[in-house]
Amino acid sequence: EKKMKRTIYAFCTALCALFTVVSCSRSEEPRHFNIPQEAREIISDRLLEEMESNGMQINEGDNPPDIQGIFQTGSYKSIYTNVKGDMLGKIYLPYRYKFYEQNGIKIKTDYIAESNGKFDIATGEGTIISGSGNKFTVYMKVKGNNGGALYKEAKVFSGEITPEGIRNIQMGLCIVEKDDPKGELIPVGGIRVFNNESSLAVRKQNYPRD
Repeated sequence: EKKMKRTIYAFCTALCALFTVVSCSRSEEPRHFNIPQEAREIISDRLLEEMESNGMQINEGDNPPDIQGIFQTGSYKSIYTNVKGDMLGKIYLPYRYKFYEQNGIKIKTDYIAESNGKFDIATGEGTIISGSGNKFTVYMKVKGNNGGALYKEAKVFSGEITPEGIRNIQMGLCIVEKDDPKGELIPVGGIRVFNNESSLAVRKQNYPRD
């Protein structure tokens, strides 16, 4: 009988804890961003709000500019992380992005690290773009390989398109899934936000290399 009571108590405690988590998560609804619904299928308003409140610019609107082209970024600097022990201010490699086959709010995206010594390449599995005027934000669902560690990511990339390239770049990411035997990547659910060290991602002619 005592064992039964302990079991019931443990079950009720777990159930109460579950309801507390659910009620808390519902009590504060995230900000509703003015972005295409398809973007929310890649990254939720809640995650976007976390990124925005920690320095990430989200360019809203349903009339984005044409951003097709190949662009080489500068180095990235970490300005936010939710990963314990992660270092703010750390510098990360520049990347080369390819945006192509843009049709309204849909666009294709690939990228690769700009370094012979570091291997990180990803192919887009679906990208949605929001924005107005020359300012935009893209929401990328990507599948990548970082030095042998396989991953799926929701990535957010913001900037302003110009004839010379993309100005005021920022990038945020959230790890969705990974196969990482050496534990080199941040955990699933890990979020990082970056500023770019260069004021301009310059246009290039070729992808992945010149």
